[in-house]
Amino acid sequence: ENFRVVADEMADAQLKQRISKAFKLRGLTLKLPALNHLVRVINEQGDETITDRFLESVDKYPLPSAIIDQSTLEQILESVFKNEDQNSVVEESVKVINAFDAPRWQYDDARKSFFLDTQPRTLHGDAAAKIEVFRNRLQLIQQRLMRQDMFSPPILPGDLVHKQEYFTLTTIEDLYGNPGVKCVLGMLTQFHDGRFYLEDLKRMVKVDLSKAKTVLGLFTENCIVVAEGELINDEFHVTALGNPQAELRSDTLRTFPGIDFFGPPVDPQLLPKLAVYEQEARDKAIIVVSDVWLDHPKTMDKLRELFSGYQLDVPAAFVFMGNFTARPLVGGDHGKLKAYFDQLCNIILEFPALVEGSHFIFVPGPSDPCGNALNVVPRHGLPRTFTSTLQSKLRHVHFTSNPCRIRYCTQEIVVFREDIVNKMRRNAIVAPDIDKKPAPGEASKKRSVGDHEGDLSMSDKDDRDQEEEKEEEPSIDLTQHIVKTLCDESHLCPLPLPVRPIYWNFDHSLYLYPLPDILILGDKHNQYEHTYNGCFAFNPSSFSSDWSFVAYKPA
Repeated sequence: ENFRVVADEMADAQLKQRISKAFKLRGLTLKLPALNHLVRVINEQGDETITDRFLESVDKYPLPSAIIDQSTLEQILESVFKNEDQNSVVEESVKVINAFDAPRWQYDDARKSFFLDTQPRTLHGDAAAKIEVFRNRLQLIQQRLMRQDMFSPPILPGDLVHKQEYFTLTTIEDLYGNPGVKCVLGMLTQFHDGRFYLEDLKRMVKVDLSKAKTVLGLFTENCIVVAEGELINDEFHVTALGNPQAELRSDTLRTFPGIDFFGPPVDPQLLPKLAVYEQEARDKAIIVVSDVWLDHPKTMDKLRELFSGYQLDVPAAFVFMGNFTARPLVGGDHGKLKAYFDQLCNIILEFPALVEGSHFIFVPGPSDPCGNALNVVPRHGLPRTFTSTLQSKLRHVHFTSNPCRIRYCTQEIVVFREDIVNKMRRNAIVAPDIDKKPAPGEASKKRSVGDHEGDLSMSDKDDRDQEEEKEEEPSIDLTQHIVKTLCDESHLCPLPLPVRPIYWNFDHSLYLYPLPDILILGDKHNQYEHTYNGCFAFNPSSFSSDWSFVAYKPA
């Protein structure tokens, strides 16, 4: 014990010598109480760099003399720690998560909970991985659906008074020998005979959809549906067809506390500070631009105009989605893309405030060169071959995957660049009714995406006229069907695999579970915005077609 005390005293003496020497090199001297206090702080935090950080900041504070007492030392140290803490919050306020880094949570039906699958996975999976894709999707929705009041039978006899109607889900296996109208959860599939089937985890049955009435949503092959009908001669005649309604984000998080489905977990001690910063930076916007054709003659000028408009009101981030050229680059033309990004870099460097205060996030489009000729999702980010200049000259630049996830303070944002509207419409088994009135809770809620001119569009059209035209449109349009379908399916791309190939081992990176706060769907379709079950979804439209973009303020 005595030896340990002596060793500590010797270490403190050596530390005092190093501190005194460092201060003398700056022409400063610490009084003994101040020196002892600084030694205590360093020992408590186990960080000797505190001395260097103090000396780097001391010039910013007016000192009465070159001799520093304990009171002055404490005031400056408190200020240094506070500034460093604020800087760490700002640095952590925007986090970009690559799809290939997304955690793989799988549902365990026996334990009624999720477990994290940490098994390393190759890019290309085997046949078993393809089976897992659909099995995991169905299990994910089934566990969610069984908690909803509509499918939960009353526990006590007295509950029947308050619960007038509920549905019992029947497995396909139990349809046989059990006549009458039943409600079934399953996946729509199609085989070589050209007929559609409904398939669950154990069995499949041929379905007749000719008389099926639908609600809001789209239904394609590989979609998971709730079908009501009757089994007649080994064929399930569907009378009503619907998507399994999405669960509120708050309900999911309350059911599975402590699980971060989104990405690397945030430090719990940092969360309250991020929430405070989010409210303090209420005017911070996220600028979303899609189809940034860098080879278009006017694109660079319009981008310079965009940056100029925000140099005094610095956004938290710029999200640029591809395609980054009007036509796919082939053969030796790939080198042109580097020249385009170098030109873009020079334009960004004209605005130092944006370089210092904004994140620049680049998401590749379907035809951008991403190191793989196959157009399979998720897509890797653009290779450094094309982006080296931007990455070397900008502090906060991210060339991420498609789709990707962005955590802004306490909010979770999913970004997906895909022409999903036309693909879902072309592959719909049952034509959607765009004149159908929305069901309760499904109506689109208008929400401002910007409160000063230029936020929605840089075109010559008057934004107010556009809003008036939107109000005169039918109650439900195609894009509302799309948003509801993606949220209900808990998946960004519930299309047949031949139509939209997916890496089987990374299908989980396309999950929308729990629902994100913000869903950004980059599409060639006209600009739209809808809110469904607390998830705000929007499409910024094509920048290079009409110079439109979206400025969204998360707070």
